[in-house]
Amino acid sequence: MQGEKQKRFFRYYMLFVGVLALFSLVVRPGLQLGAKWDFFWHFLDVFIIISFFISALFRFFTSPNKSNFIKENKFEIAIIFIFAMQFLIMFFFLRQPDIQETIKKIGIVSITKIYIVFAQLFIFLELLGQLGQIHTRLTSLPLPPSVLFVGSFVVVITVGTVLLLLPGATKNGISFINALFTATSATCVTGLIVVPTGSFFTRYGHTVIMTLIQIGGLGLMTFATFAALILKGELGIKERVVLGDILSFKIFSKVKSLIMTIVGFTLTIELLGAVIIYIATEEYPRSILTEGHIYFSIFHSISAFCNAGFSLWDENLLRFASNPLGSLTIMILIILGGIGFVVLANFWNFFKKPLRKKFLATPKFTLHTKFVLLMTATLIIAGALMFYATERNGQLSHLSWSQRWIASLFQSVTPRTAGFNTLDTSALTQPSKLLLSILMFIGASPGSTGGGIKTTTFGILILLIIATLSGKAKMSIFRRSIPIRIAQQAAMVLFLALCIVAIGLFFLLLFEPEKTLMQLLFEQISAFGTVGLSTGITPDLSVGGKIVLIITMLVGRIGPLTFLTAIWLKSSKTRIKYPDEELMIG
Repeated sequence: MQGEKQKRFFRYYMLFVGVLALFSLVVRPGLQLGAKWDFFWHFLDVFIIISFFISALFRFFTSPNKSNFIKENKFEIAIIFIFAMQFLIMFFFLRQPDIQETIKKIGIVSITKIYIVFAQLFIFLELLGQLGQIHTRLTSLPLPPSVLFVGSFVVVITVGTVLLLLPGATKNGISFINALFTATSATCVTGLIVVPTGSFFTRYGHTVIMTLIQIGGLGLMTFATFAALILKGELGIKERVVLGDILSFKIFSKVKSLIMTIVGFTLTIELLGAVIIYIATEEYPRSILTEGHIYFSIFHSISAFCNAGFSLWDENLLRFASNPLGSLTIMILIILGGIGFVVLANFWNFFKKPLRKKFLATPKFTLHTKFVLLMTATLIIAGALMFYATERNGQLSHLSWSQRWIASLFQSVTPRTAGFNTLDTSALTQPSKLLLSILMFIGASPGSTGGGIKTTTFGILILLIIATLSGKAKMSIFRRSIPIRIAQQAAMVLFLALCIVAIGLFFLLLFEPEKTLMQLLFEQISAFGTVGLSTGITPDLSVGGKIVLIITMLVGRIGPLTFLTAIWLKSSKTRIKYPDEELMIG
């Protein structure tokens, strides 16, 4: 009993230390308190490291199987060993002048800081893993998974807003409403901006935005579960059910592998994207890549794969209009991020098979994968052809023939919730703006980093119309029948989405009477689809207009059906059956 109390005490104590590690890693760089605080920060780092040592030693000595403990905590043991060796070396030899000079040349102090950061990251990982335990306890409450999903986004937006308000995040300060708008836009992977991202924020501010994009693209609960899997190695039944609902994945036994696949795909694709973007921008001078070539590549790869649309260039990606490799790379990242992780996992299950089996067997893609790929390809090709037709004498006129088609493809891909632009959106023709609005409203695919009503919703409604006009009782595609309840859900999503856009547009017209209807409609649809394309009016919006877009971005990211489920907590069942009666439709 006494041992359980000690374990509980150390668990809460390390939770507190994890918060301190998070504060030291994340908040400290943004405070800019000066050299007089160095002693306090040094003391804090030492306290965190000592706590790290004590916790590890306590768990080691209280562990019934010492060898298993070492095997399960190899990374933690390695950090402790390196620290211990370095401490012994410095304690016994640091007083000798020649060794002291050598240590100074090697930079042992900076190396120590790196180790401290590693230890803090590990403690932070443990803190993140604690969210999995908190999440498990929340599942016992009478709350639907959608509430947890919405709540996680609200928490991330709140933390992001606080971090962007820190002195070190901006060059000249930022108002609360602009910090809230930027944090919401980054977390909801939208890309609408009220201040120029590149020139307004510092490196710390850019890193905060990039982190919010990454967390918002994958979801806080995905990160928390991933941390819990690393530390704990397994998920409970309740965690699997809730995560399955959040990820729209009903095979609960495979939720663990899906989480690992999601994180693995994300890191791999973003890394490859960063490498290719680095190559594509290799000829650009340092005066253009002010934040550094490597940082620029990583930032834009994450922003593209998460369909965020944030750029370190104030003019977005206009320079990529004449950069085919850069444009194609960004497009591929957007598409991969927008088709959904379930589709990517389906592809991975096929490609990881032995080579001979791949050629001998037909790829077994699910109906969802086939339908998503069909709708994605159709929308991209149709959108590019229509954009080329409407802008061939406009924004495309100054480009070569090949650049025109690449730019048309880019403008067809980016409204699918990405928000990057290689052409001036404000100078597009009215038909082009309407076309982009339709594509933004449709958005990406389910289970992806994008928003909108989703490609499958749009496709299901088309199948419903075709089946109705053909006099068929059921919808069918790829030799599979689709239940009518799916069409009902699609119709509900469409109706809710139209309501959200209409209500938001109504309030925008009240708050922004000097703006045109097309400008505000474009802005509202962009916010709902979490796209980020704008006609240039976002920075000039009033506080009321910005709040409308903040709410719209949040609803658009989590989905109108999920949002409605989260706020509509009460559900009642009745056994009363009323007589049927026909109504006239159409």
